[in-house]
Amino acid sequence: MEMNEILRQLHQRKSVRAFADRPVEPEVKRAILEAAMAAPTAGNQQMYTILDITDPALRQRLAVTCDNQPFIAQAPMALIFCADFQKWHDAFAEGGCSPRRPGVGELVLAVTDAAIAAQNAVTAAQSLGVGSCYIGDILENCETHRELLGLPEYVIPSAMLVLGYPTPQQMERKKPERCRLEDIVCENVYRRKDGAALRAMFVGRHPQLSYEEWASRFCARKYHSDFSREMTRSVGKYLQSWADPVSDWCDEDDDTPPVIAAEKQLCKEGEPVERLPETALVFFMGRGMKHLLETMPGEWQERPARRFLNGDKPAYVHRSGRLCMIHGGYGAPQAADTVETLRALGVKRMICAGMCGGYGADTALGDVILPNRAFAEEGASRHYYGRIDFATPSPRLLERAAAHFPEGRALPVVTTDAVFRQTFRKEALWREKGAVGVDMECSAVFSIGRKLGMETVMVMVVSDRHPLAPGGETDWQWHMPKESRERFAQRCFELALESSGVL
Repeated sequence: MEMNEILRQLHQRKSVRAFADRPVEPEVKRAILEAAMAAPTAGNQQMYTILDITDPALRQRLAVTCDNQPFIAQAPMALIFCADFQKWHDAFAEGGCSPRRPGVGELVLAVTDAAIAAQNAVTAAQSLGVGSCYIGDILENCETHRELLGLPEYVIPSAMLVLGYPTPQQMERKKPERCRLEDIVCENVYRRKDGAALRAMFVGRHPQLSYEEWASRFCARKYHSDFSREMTRSVGKYLQSWADPVSDWCDEDDDTPPVIAAEKQLCKEGEPVERLPETALVFFMGRGMKHLLETMPGEWQERPARRFLNGDKPAYVHRSGRLCMIHGGYGAPQAADTVETLRALGVKRMICAGMCGGYGADTALGDVILPNRAFAEEGASRHYYGRIDFATPSPRLLERAAAHFPEGRALPVVTTDAVFRQTFRKEALWREKGAVGVDMECSAVFSIGRKLGMETVMVMVVSDRHPLAPGGETDWQWHMPKESRERFAQRCFELALESSGVL
């Protein structure tokens, strides 16, 4: 059939790496960007962000980091198409949806969205006389490009385009031959090619060489090259944010019962178990519960609360009958044990008191933190949710805690399993997420409580202060004397009484 203008432009387009000394007019650039945004997109989500690189110094730096290609800095226009699920993850969190951690499915869709938008830009540019060249090397040097471009966790620079009006030599340059249609198109199902078919497919690529010589040279130049190995390493670093290996710990389709359930663990030789009040004050810190028992003798009645990890340590019921108190243990596994046990005993809401290490730039010893988000760097939550980035408290209880602790700040924290792996680099990344403190239980309490239909809130006091960088002016500091812990425990008790309806 006869070619129309669109088909002709598609067939004539070729990569341009030398540009005329002529800027791309603002109205032409806008037309190219608008065409990119008109591209098809999965679910109309536009899972991409376009970076318009106008800073000459940044352009020059990218020319070096993208495999030393000077024409990147010389091009009048440069665009980076980023696969971006960060904005959707943030939008869901803003709406209170507690979004799961994005996975490789979202990544593939986002990369596809970005690639389609980029190709729309290429086609629009070609129709306006503007040449273009894809720069795949933007995927290399993950750490450098993340810092240069300010890329958050769920954003990957999947394609870079440099654009400009081509020189006459570029316009006249012959377009490299493509494979035959028969070599690329399979009808209905994939057909793997045998040796003879592969040799025929690439015969036009090596007219002066044997197939073996051509394949060896091409493999060394492309596949076995340093830049190819670096791209593989770099993409692997990007994928760490998306492909979480511990997601396999939770099979959401598994409806078989647990081998040991909290209800069964509570029973001792078949004896009936007395249920607890619906509101529990849970201490994830020392001294708090002991102080309340010592200062209010006779107001607490001991009740059994056998746990798998915390043994036979009891719970205590307040004389009002509306509130109980228990020590939650230390670390996410013991916290999970406590939450499951309390739920089996009839508890519906948990007011938790704990401590955290502060590493926020404006965090001081003794500050009260009301975690509004707890990033999960612990393993317990991942047995309840296939993918979880962070967990959140109950909005109603958080609002009540904020009224009771007016000096408290609602800020994110991180929950970790590894106290001695809180490296400076990790804490810097946590600060980028907005987190100001680290503990060992909070995300497990929030996530497992939500899974079991319980309301939860955590009130934390900054018990130790971390230096912001190695060799800083201050070393690690601890300051949580007995008197401070006791005052904090008393205020948490008053919050729990209020939450239970006693006050």
